[in-house]
Amino acid sequence: MLVYFDLYVEGLWFKRYRCPICGTIITIRPRGYFPRFQSPIKTILKSVTLKESKDKWIEGISRSRQMHWMRALRRRVAAYWGNASPYGLKGAFEYFVRIGVAAVSRSI
Repeated sequence: MLVYFDLYVEGLWFKRYRCPICGTIITIRPRGYFPRFQSPIKTILKSVTLKESKDKWIEGISRSRQMHWMRALRRRVAAYWGNASPYGLKGAFEYFVRIGVAAVSRSI
């Protein structure tokens, strides 16, 4: 399976593994990427931080993609703490990464 990630010039060949017990398919991805995301965690954090502090998006990355990250993060923050995080959006993002949760995933 050929998979494309931001910051890699070419697609990467990934082997998929199937658990013989439960049938779950497992793929290994580069370090520093959330599952099902092609952008590195650092890039997503930079986008969230820039939007929160200066109300701007990162140039060179589609605005809709960055809006998707921001909406998903706000939704996750609301699910955990109500409408406001005690850490702010950047702190909440870092908290989710620390506990092993994909901070900008739409699934909760």
